[in-house]
Amino acid sequence: EGKIVNYELNSNVTATASHTFSPNVAGTFTLGGTLDDRNYRQLSDVGRTLVAPEPFNLLNTVTRDPTIDAVQEIRNVGYFGQATADLFDQLFLSAALRNDGSSTYDRSHLHAWFPKASAAWTFSKIVNIPGVSFGKLRAAYGEAGQEPLPYLTTQTYSSVAFATIPQGVALTPAYGGFGGLSSSATKATPSLLPERTREIEGGIDLGFFKDKADLGIPYSQQITSNVILTQQTAASLGFFQQVQQGPTYPHWALSIQTNPPPLPQPHYPR
Repeated sequence: EGKIVNYELNSNVTATASHTFSPNVAGTFTLGGTLDDRNYRQLSDVGRTLVAPEPFNLLNTVTRDPTIDAVQEIRNVGYFGQATADLFDQLFLSAALRNDGSSTYDRSHLHAWFPKASAAWTFSKIVNIPGVSFGKLRAAYGEAGQEPLPYLTTQTYSSVAFATIPQGVALTPAYGGFGGLSSSATKATPSLLPERTREIEGGIDLGFFKDKADLGIPYSQQITSNVILTQQTAASLGFFQQVQQGPTYPHWALSIQTNPPPLPQPHYPR
């Protein structure tokens, strides 16, 4: 018998100010914050050997395993600021900085910074190229993070039963009427940073013949560092696995996207 309670609370607050300094210069500034609280609780017990065929409840069992009363909490908080500028209706700039904190990080690195910036220039408004009705150059840079699972930085202990090889059989840390605790099968990793992804993106967009046809050449480069991986440990350590960080995975992409102009429908005499 048991129950599982799972809830999540979110709050978001933003404030934006915008101003037009002149017909050719305008901008905005945004400040905000987020708060996230995730809570999971499991309360259950297992009874063994029924006294009577029915009913199926704990009062109708001979022995009972230690009660499972597990609580998992994750708290995240974030603050961010962003500024944008529109210049001469052709150059668009933006920059932002975000600070995220998570209870799943280690205590020496409870917060992490994530910047981003972008620029786009519609050069066709001042550069006249025959046949080109629209032209834009763009570039962007940004960083994002992935938090680890909770309780990986601290060695945890539990009094609940843990499964063994035979089906339906479990062992408990309690023995001979004396209580006990068992350590987690995952060895703690005292220093654990967020998994970070850095991405650079750029490209050119062109329109031809009054935008009847277009061509886009985007390029992106993505590098993920501090990748969080679970590795097996030596049995002599008393654990099955441990979370490690370190690998870096790069990714590059270059593509060409085009939409040719529609073919005119031929005219057939009736």
